[in-house]
Amino acid sequence: MRNNRRSMGAFTLVELLVVISVIALLIGLLLPALAGAGRAAKGAKTQAIMRDVMAAVDTFQVDNNRAPGPFSQKDMGAKENADQVGFTQMENA
Repeated sequence: MRNNRRSMGAFTLVELLVVISVIALLIGLLLPALAGAGRAAKGAKTQAIMRDVMAAVDTFQVDNNRAPGPFSQKDMGAKENADQVGFTQMENA
C-alpha cells in the first residue's frame, strides 16, 4: 500500500517547505536590489529636474539681463534685503 502512494507523484511536506524557503531566500535577496534601483531612479529624476531649472534660470538671465527674483543681482546680497528674502550675502556668493 505504501508503494502505491509514492507512485502517485505527490510532493512531500519536506519538499514543499524546502521550495518555499528557497523562494523566500531569493525574494529576500532581490528586494534590497530593487529598492536600490528605485533610489537611483529617483536620484536621476531629481538631477534631470535640477538641470531643467538651471537651464531656465540661465535662459531668464540671458533674456532679461538680470537674475530671476524680486531683486537685482547686486541687491540680492545687500544687508537691508537679507530679512526680506531670507538670504545673507555669503549665501548668495
